[in-house]
Amino acid sequence: LGFRGVNVTIPFKESVVKYMDELSGEARDCGAVNVIHFNNDKMIGHNTDGAGFIQALREEGVVVNGRAVILGAGGAARSIVAALVRAGINEIDIFDIEAGRAEHLASLIPVSNGTRIKGSLLTAAGFSGSARESNLIINCSPVGMYPRVEAAPVESLNSVKPQTVIVDIIYNPEETRFLQLARQQGCKTLNGVPMFVHQAALTLQILLEINPDIEFMKVVVRHSLKG
Repeated sequence: LGFRGVNVTIPFKESVVKYMDELSGEARDCGAVNVIHFNNDKMIGHNTDGAGFIQALREEGVVVNGRAVILGAGGAARSIVAALVRAGINEIDIFDIEAGRAEHLASLIPVSNGTRIKGSLLTAAGFSGSARESNLIINCSPVGMYPRVEAAPVESLNSVKPQTVIVDIIYNPEETRFLQLARQQGCKTLNGVPMFVHQAALTLQILLEINPDIEFMKVVVRHSLKG
């Protein structure tokens, strides 16, 4: 049809992989594709989610090191865990309400730099113990997304150190209950808008070979959320 490419969203990010002629390193590592580039009669699969997440962190001056805690083991977590490994994180603890999903994700991501990844059932005690030693806690689950804005993936962040960075990749609402709990602990917080914008900007670089105005994109996203 003359398209340069397409975006892929849930639930198809994993199932399209087998149709690709080539995969980028990021897509190969996480086993998911969110951008398909049509180039010289080939379909090249990319994944910009993880790289967009890392760029969002760096934009806020967040250093990727130490231990990260991931809440949720779905497709978004898959991309983010792979990106954290590539960025050189030391340890990753993945928690999910289904232990098998967390364990599977922990075994799925290739590790070549010594990063330790562990998957576990999400319990209050398990999360609290891991969170106490973490530098970065990321909600990759849909818990707290509109319209269930009163929900949070965990009931408390009391064990978290004030210097821990708390991220919720949800962007509607912009401040989730999870981020409200983080602010009460004095933690630096980041919502899903920067990641959403940066992964989209990377998509435009791949398909159109342009470098879009990131700040303008953020304004458009926030305006549409309020509208």
